Amino acid sequence: MLVFRRAFETPSISSFEDFVDNVTHTRLAAPFYIVAAGSKPKQGVAIARNLTTSEKTDWFPSDDFYLCQCNTDRWRPDDPEDPRRTAAEALLGRLGREEATAMGLFAVVSAYPVHNPHTAYTAVMSAATGELHAYVREASCPVDPYASVVLDRRYCLKKDPGVLISI
Repeated sequence: MLVFRRAFETPSISSFEDFVDNVTHTRLAAPFYIVAAGSKPKQGVAIARNLTTSEKTDWFPSDDFYLCQCNTDRWRPDDPEDPRRTAAEALLGRLGREEATAMGLFAVVSAYPVHNPHTAYTAVMSAATGELHAYVREASCPVDPYASVVLDRRYCLKKDPGVLISI
């Protein structure tokens, strides 16, 4: 993403806060979320971007060890039909700080209902250690969603519960 390349190539950026300021004010072609972590403890941010700036920036909470962002604005409650953030936060709370390893975090983002079956790429990264664990999955719904352990109508079925979505 050009936004990040520009930030990393800007000599005046010397801190995590400078990086956040830069990616917050870079003009965009389309809105999106930025979730970033610095190399020091408690350096984390979730930015809801519009075309020119931040709609809202949530800094890492001082009373917890995680900051969770899904496809809904953090200041709004989860849609009851898409409870991924609520589920992720509950799983992270149960996981605990000590088990929040790369594998533990991957387990959270892979769990139902956090994982969207159309997600093809998941990465778990650490700015402090330089670790990058990238996972490419086949993005698809089950051939027969009714044979699945969990029937997820959010992604795999049209409003008519008997018809599969053709993608």
